[in-house]
Amino acid sequence: MSEEQKKENKNKWVIDKQTAEEEFARFCEAWEIDDDVDEMKEEDREDFNGLKNKVTTAIKRGRLIFNSDDTFEYKVSKHSKDKEGDKLTISPPKGEAFMETDRHKEKELMKKSFSFLANMTGKSVPYFHNLNAIDIRPIQAIMTLSLAG
Repeated sequence: MSEEQKKENKNKWVIDKQTAEEEFARFCEAWEIDDDVDEMKEEDREDFNGLKNKVTTAIKRGRLIFNSDDTFEYKVSKHSKDKEGDKLTISPPKGEAFMETDRHKEKELMKKSFSFLANMTGKSVPYFHNLNAIDIRPIQAIMTLSLAG
């Protein structure tokens, strides 16, 4: 990405980077997610930072808000045309989310993932079938972070 593109992207942010980082730290604290990258192995640190970037980017774009009740509110982007503007409440997963994944075969990873997301959002599994990857990535990052703890 050129410097000009980076500047153009920066001007699209609704929330500044520092605030997004603070919101991410609040999320980690509330959901008891270990965010101490100094204590992580290099590979784990890279994975964590990639997931963190997906979440903070959605926060900076104004599509993801961490609420005072420890849930996220995600506003579906224009990229998921028939779902644009929908608001998803993302809560910490419950035990039933783990049980739902048992209904799918071992190699059906996306079905397991969508089943888990459905539990976290209260939406049906088919709801996620038509979401654009732009909208799935930050939600799935939250899911992955919650699993890693």
